Amino acid sequence: MTKNWLLTLAATLFLSAMVLAETADENAKKISATPPNEQAALLIQLAKEIILSNTGQADAYASRAALLAIEYEQPEQLASAYKIRGLVGYYSNDNEMAIRFYKQALVLFEKQNNIKEASNVLNNIALAYLNKAAYEESVSFHQQALALRKKLGDTALIIASYTNLGNSFEEAGKASDADASFEKALELQRIQQPENPSPGLLSSYGMNLAGRGNLTKAIEIFEEGIDAATKSNKYTDLITIYNNLGNIYYRLGDHEKSNNQFNKALEIVNLNEAYQMEGTILLNIGNNFDWSNQFQTAKQFYEKAYQSFTTQNDSVGMVKALVNKGLMFEKMSMTDSALAAYNTADHLGNLLQNPDLQAMCCNFLGKLYIKMNDDAKGKNYFGKALEFARKNNNINELAKTTQNLSMTYFKQKDFAKSKKFALESLELNRKNNFVAQQMENMKLLSEIEESQNNPVAALDYFKTYVVLRDSLFNLNKMEQITAIEGKFNLTLKDQDLRNKTLEIQQQKELLNRTKERFAFGMVILLFVFITVLMLINRSRMKQTKNKVLAEQKQLETEHRLLRAQMNPHFMFNALNSIQSFISENNTMQAEIYLSRFARLMRYYLDSSSQSFVPFQTEIENIRLNLELEQLRLNFRFQFEIIVPEDCEDIEIPPMLAQPFIENAVRHGFRQKEENGFLQIVYEREGTSLKCTITDNGIGREAAAKNKTHDNKAVSKGISITKGRLQALFPKQNISELLKITDLYTFDGRAAGTKVEFRFPYN
Repeated sequence: MTKNWLLTLAATLFLSAMVLAETADENAKKISATPPNEQAALLIQLAKEIILSNTGQADAYASRAALLAIEYEQPEQLASAYKIRGLVGYYSNDNEMAIRFYKQALVLFEKQNNIKEASNVLNNIALAYLNKAAYEESVSFHQQALALRKKLGDTALIIASYTNLGNSFEEAGKASDADASFEKALELQRIQQPENPSPGLLSSYGMNLAGRGNLTKAIEIFEEGIDAATKSNKYTDLITIYNNLGNIYYRLGDHEKSNNQFNKALEIVNLNEAYQMEGTILLNIGNNFDWSNQFQTAKQFYEKAYQSFTTQNDSVGMVKALVNKGLMFEKMSMTDSALAAYNTADHLGNLLQNPDLQAMCCNFLGKLYIKMNDDAKGKNYFGKALEFARKNNNINELAKTTQNLSMTYFKQKDFAKSKKFALESLELNRKNNFVAQQMENMKLLSEIEESQNNPVAALDYFKTYVVLRDSLFNLNKMEQITAIEGKFNLTLKDQDLRNKTLEIQQQKELLNRTKERFAFGMVILLFVFITVLMLINRSRMKQTKNKVLAEQKQLETEHRLLRAQMNPHFMFNALNSIQSFISENNTMQAEIYLSRFARLMRYYLDSSSQSFVPFQTEIENIRLNLELEQLRLNFRFQFEIIVPEDCEDIEIPPMLAQPFIENAVRHGFRQKEENGFLQIVYEREGTSLKCTITDNGIGREAAAKNKTHDNKAVSKGISITKGRLQALFPKQNISELLKITDLYTFDGRAAGTKVEFRFPYN
């Protein structure tokens, strides 16, 4: 199979080379057949035709055209040749080359008074500066281009300039200026070209709205952009819009819709061989798998993104893909692989001399070394990150680095330095209105003050943390409010509202004068009617209440019976674990195990008569049970328990998660060769709690093959838990309360199991 594939690849490459050679021969014949004084124009035309597919050959044609134009004193052709060489630099990500040749072309076009071409070159210079993150220069050249296009009176070019100017303002963080530019472009668009909206403009304006948190309006604009791009067959805009939509649905937490948008973008990429955006889309798909804790699959998409960026010679994309890949290795506890990926990204960032990328890589490396308890190396990398971030005034990386340094010094109990860096990070996050990051700062500052025995200051910081947390929640809810206001058209102008109110008051006064007696009689009749209805309703409510109480007592009885079946089951499993541990380990460890087991049994016995127990008590005993299993299995697996921050005072039914945890440990990890990882996540869903248990074990299919008669106890535990859940939610199907999903890698191999179930709390 491999041999055939290699032969096919070789044949394809050979045929491609033959086609290119034939095309080059044909072009050479055309050039030689053309008079020397006309060859510059022909070479420029040939360069334009192949610039996207073969930038090297296009540059060669343009260079030759420039020499001929100089020889035959053809300034127009020389200017065009320089412009093409600028385009070659732009498409090759060599922005310095692009700017150099664009500026040479600009001088010549201005001498020829060619205003249109001069404006186009100014626009291109601005785009090159934008790629370099030189936002002030980008804005300046876009404004110069706009001024020339206004002189020309070319509406399409003016709209394009306003759009590009909006993009530059947005990248520079000037939201109000970006809004004004996009709105001006849209205003001209709707007046001059109502039937032919610009997909590029709609895409840019949608991104601006999304950046300011107006996601509902952004989605509407993107949907309009999809229609416009489809009608005009502008597939590059269509790819961009689908990718942007995917990112918005990702932010909204709708990862199914998010992946659908990314896959649509990827289909158009492959259909049109427009691979410039492929790497970015693959990165975004990987992010969705990362969110669902499918780290192996996410890593595979990041690897594909890296290959795509490599093919496109996009070094910035390569660094981002490597960092994401390293993060997946880190989440899978593959520290050496994570370190290798981060080091490769850091090396590439250093070669590019890109301070933003260098700061990002150093931050990831620093955090990993701190996690590995190598604080010296960690602080060294954070120091480098600080230097790079300050060099390019990258506020985002500066804020991250100072927060990382603060956490490191807090770990080392150097509270003075920890507080200094935390306050610096807080100031930067406030400057950029990063609410989530400010929350982290406030929480850390509260812990610092508490560690220094400053309870008043600690409480003040914690109060601010709570306020920020609530404000962030409210910001997320603003989208729903905006959508409702738009849907029902509740925002009326003040003058219209006053006029309508006045009309209503006049009508009410007229009705009161002419129908006062009739209204009074109707009120009396209505009062009598409502009184009778209330009496009837009260009687029915009393009957319903008695019925509900009877059903509730019956459900409570059924619930306790199921709990009574469950406790002997867990004791039997735990005693088996003790027997196994005593036979395999030394006496001291056995005593430790028995001591912890006694604590666990105490919890089982105490909770056996209770329908609900404190949430924190349940979490502590889950952790105790997992620590016992870790001892028994010689730490062949790690675990993580994530709980909401506001669940300290609630109570939950005890031991619901226990059989699924035992299933993961006993059957998922026992036969697993590598270290296992178990994650337990509790989160609120309305009036219920949702528990998600995810393991990277061998999967249910493989576990079933290894299961013996003695192992069937856990299955019994699961069936009992199903009965408990059904008793807690008698009106719902068990499929709505409990969901067990088999996880697979990208290539179809088993990658563990995910269990999700809901239950009420008090």
